[in-house]
Amino acid sequence: PVTGIKGPNESGKSTIGETIPFVLKGITIDGREKALVSDRFIRKESNPRTASPIEASVALEIETATGETVALARRRVRGKDGNEKSSILLNGRKISPKELAHLLGPLEDTDALLSVYKTGYFMQLGETARRTVVMALLPPLNEAEEHSVLGIMDGVEGLSDFLACQKIEPTKEGLTALSKTAKKWAEELRSASVRVEEARAALAAVPADPPYPSTISLAEARKLVQSFDPKAGKLCPLCRNELSPADIQLAGLSIARYQARLIAEEREEERGKWEALLASLEEAPKDLAQNIARASAAIHTIREAIVERSSLQLAKLRLPKGYTLKLFEEKELETGEIEITECCKFLVGELDFSCLADSVQIQGGYELSKALRRASGIEMPIWVDRLESCYLHLDLEPQTVLARVTPPGTRLSIEEIQESA
Repeated sequence: PVTGIKGPNESGKSTIGETIPFVLKGITIDGREKALVSDRFIRKESNPRTASPIEASVALEIETATGETVALARRRVRGKDGNEKSSILLNGRKISPKELAHLLGPLEDTDALLSVYKTGYFMQLGETARRTVVMALLPPLNEAEEHSVLGIMDGVEGLSDFLACQKIEPTKEGLTALSKTAKKWAEELRSASVRVEEARAALAAVPADPPYPSTISLAEARKLVQSFDPKAGKLCPLCRNELSPADIQLAGLSIARYQARLIAEEREEERGKWEALLASLEEAPKDLAQNIARASAAIHTIREAIVERSSLQLAKLRLPKGYTLKLFEEKELETGEIEITECCKFLVGELDFSCLADSVQIQGGYELSKALRRASGIEMPIWVDRLESCYLHLDLEPQTVLARVTPPGTRLSIEEIQESA
């Protein structure tokens, strides 16, 4: 049924609303910590050390999927020393928090529980927390949907082998790891390119071979002969006979040619060294550039697959027309590439939820809570607060509690509502 709770401020409406989150998680309807909850359910005594122990308990009757009714209760006892003890009872039997967490399933998380239970709570969270809630509640894809997502990956030749070689899974975590690897490769490519340019500059700096002499002057020849054998001068170093000018020129030309060959061989050896180094250095940028290109294609494809997977999962929320939950945004970079970034925005029409009037926020928040409840698979109540601020039609579903403030002097009342509000 749909339940309506109405009464003036401070009449106990919120206290009734607190019961479900208190029993299930020991928290308030706003998600506050247990210490604050304690003060809400067991009021402080003026002198707790001399006061009698105080006990407060709240119990819920829950109908299971099999039609069985079970009783779940949370009990708090504050002793004379002011310390508190809390326990959880299922059909009168004390159970551990671990057992309770198993019963709650995906709603064991506080944010997930309150996102379903309290309309508007989800949008009070940061975008990262919202994404976490949505991804925790969304059901897994069926076999046909998984095949559709895998088809995106299979459409890129060599992608599977590349990812396997890099030990990367086509997931969000794998995408992050691959992006880091691609960034590292890009830095290595820049360093390798610098080394290649340095090697090319060194190769270009090797002087050209000296010209091979065909003639030489007598003075140059004599200088070369003397430098080769200081004692030679005009005498032959072998027979010690006086050398003719023609002999000196011939000997000097031979020495000049010999020295030119030595210099040419040294420079050829130096060029060969730089050419070999350059050839080996040029291979690294080619390999790195190829890996970066493959990584870029893989990143784009993995993002496309992740977006497709999320789109298929979001479709299971079955939000009414005009409501959109966005988990990704596309941004065109200066390079012309499309960058996909994570987000979690709830749009009504083209407007962000935070920009809307109270009535639209209450209506949209209720539709979102219903969608998240469907995704969780657990039929728990939804608490719609501040109904007096909503002037729009609500498409009510069973297990909805409507809280409305009435003028002072009226009494708190609870009634079953048969028609949509």
